[in-house]
Amino acid sequence: MPRLSKGSIVGYATDTTSWGTHTAASAWLPVLSYTPTESRPPSVVPTMGRDGAAGLFSEEHVRERVDFAGRVEHHVHYQAGGMHFVILHAFGAVATSGAGPYVHTYTLGDKPALGLSATFNKGESASDLSAGGRVSGFELRHVNGTDGDGLAVFAFDAIWKASENGEESKVSPTYTPITRKMLASQMSGYTWNGTDRKAYLLDYTLTVDRATGRAPGFGTKETADPIQRGPHVVTLTARFRQEDGSHYAAVRADTASDLVIGYTGTGNDAISLTLRNGIVASVAEERSASTNEVIETVTMQFFGDATDSPLTMAITNDASDPATN
Repeated sequence: MPRLSKGSIVGYATDTTSWGTHTAASAWLPVLSYTPTESRPPSVVPTMGRDGAAGLFSEEHVRERVDFAGRVEHHVHYQAGGMHFVILHAFGAVATSGAGPYVHTYTLGDKPALGLSATFNKGESASDLSAGGRVSGFELRHVNGTDGDGLAVFAFDAIWKASENGEESKVSPTYTPITRKMLASQMSGYTWNGTDRKAYLLDYTLTVDRATGRAPGFGTKETADPIQRGPHVVTLTARFRQEDGSHYAAVRADTASDLVIGYTGTGNDAISLTLRNGIVASVAEERSASTNEVIETVTMQFFGDATDSPLTMAITNDASDPATN
């Protein structure tokens, strides 16, 4: 009987004691898709062949590299727990303020001291455990509810140390169904350069490249703690029903301003994304005989400064500890 994906879920925690030491999942998060798995690519040993052989053949290989990497996708929600571990390791740091409700502010910056431990439940059959996860890049994408389902998606790419034991007995997950999703209808503002354009916004994708790669070395087949090799790059691409020519004018004027994207959920739930020092890198306008609407695709770039990171994400909820469901 073929395996099915039914029952797939990912559990998260932060490594124990040192980078690369796996910690059992303390929060589980339903998953849209995931690809991380261990690979051990073979390298063929070169040869000049055997004397007198009727052909030139490779006779030997080695496996000197262990990779555990891939992409994971979740819906975004206001609830603490599993979402906290994903965003913390994507951004780098979190600070909590308030006294109920609480505001958990995630700031893009250096990687956390320890890595992301993950437990991948592979359907109803087995689990694969890995530690030392470092996010190499991530994206937050959202389509309005008229053109799509209105559910925000957070996807991240990560590099882990290695599989703990390959496939092993399934770890039983413990979680409460996540109901407090971040919805397009809850957007309270999409404001840049003093103008709120949420009414004309069709969709957007926020992309962050953490410029992080493997750290190979002698004495092991596995990577050491992955290294950031360049600056973080923060971009956002959004599509609008064109309202005016202000985005095009902003390219010509080299206008810079913060972009604030806000959502208000039920009760005390709220999310605010602040993207700083944003410029319009390009504007592409679509005109067609088949429609009278002008659709523009706007690409923006964001920059840090002496005071602030280029990106923060503040999640407001009733949890005093963002790591607890």
